[in-house]
Amino acid sequence: MGAPTVYKWTDTGAPALLPGDQFGAVNVLKACLVDGYGSKTAAGWTMPFESLATGVAVFRNNGTGMFLRVQHNTDSTLCYSGRTMYIESYEAMTDVDTGTNRCPADGSHVYMQVSSWTSGSYACPWVIIADDKCFYFFSFYNLQGVTELPADQYYSRFCFCGDIIPVDSSDAYAFAIIGSISTSAASYFGTLGSFSGGNANAHYMQRNMEGDVGATQFSVLMTALSHQKFGGGNVSYAMLPYPFNGQIYLNPAVISNGVDYTFRGYLPGCYHPAHNAYDIEDTFTEVEIGGTTYMIVQFQSYSSTRCCAFFDLSANFRPE
Repeated sequence: MGAPTVYKWTDTGAPALLPGDQFGAVNVLKACLVDGYGSKTAAGWTMPFESLATGVAVFRNNGTGMFLRVQHNTDSTLCYSGRTMYIESYEAMTDVDTGTNRCPADGSHVYMQVSSWTSGSYACPWVIIADDKCFYFFSFYNLQGVTELPADQYYSRFCFCGDIIPVDSSDAYAFAIIGSISTSAASYFGTLGSFSGGNANAHYMQRNMEGDVGATQFSVLMTALSHQKFGGGNVSYAMLPYPFNGQIYLNPAVISNGVDYTFRGYLPGCYHPAHNAYDIEDTFTEVEIGGTTYMIVQFQSYSSTRCCAFFDLSANFRPE
């Protein structure tokens, strides 16, 4: 087991995520996952193929070994004129553009908007939480040139790419992508489905648990004590109120196998509150709960709901 590394735009030597920069998101990922920068060591991924001059790179993790193709350039069709990163994965690749068993398999696309502008001289805030098998990537797309986030800031875009923690250790294709279904929308990550909801938009796994060829959709499941939409507001109910006794109750982010009433595993180190918790602390605050340090991240779900997740920064991020 091992703790993840937190990479931030304010780190010494961190790459800038400039609006409209066709190298922006690709270079941020390369620095965090492959090269490292300043005092931050790389997460442990490799980059087997790249065309950095055109804003395209392929990354490979140290787990399932899937190939993650990332494109961030001025292609108005896929990249929203430089504002959006486009992601897809493959089980094998021979060059930066050619691969087999694409995920998503149906030709659809998964996106993450990284900026609200097509150009600009000031960088957008970003944070990546990563180990050698996965990463969470947040970009506060509507801000430029700030060294800290304003209080109560949650207007961010998000993606997750990499291996989940499968309930079956022999699960060889548990490589997931979570993002957005459009070039300028928020992720569905903050919207929980019930156990009777097997899949969600922009949630894709390389194959199902049975190993059948072809990417499959999945969803993040609502556990017994959960507050709909990752501890956010604007919802119709909560199993528990705001912490009435000063405690914070966390649920692991459980995921399905793409079919109703199925269970495949967990998102690494990610927990959602069992109550409305979006105003407990500002984003990126680190808190200690039961001897474990968590980073609080507030973000925006697809329905513009303010959501809140807790990320375990300890060695239990990915138990072995």
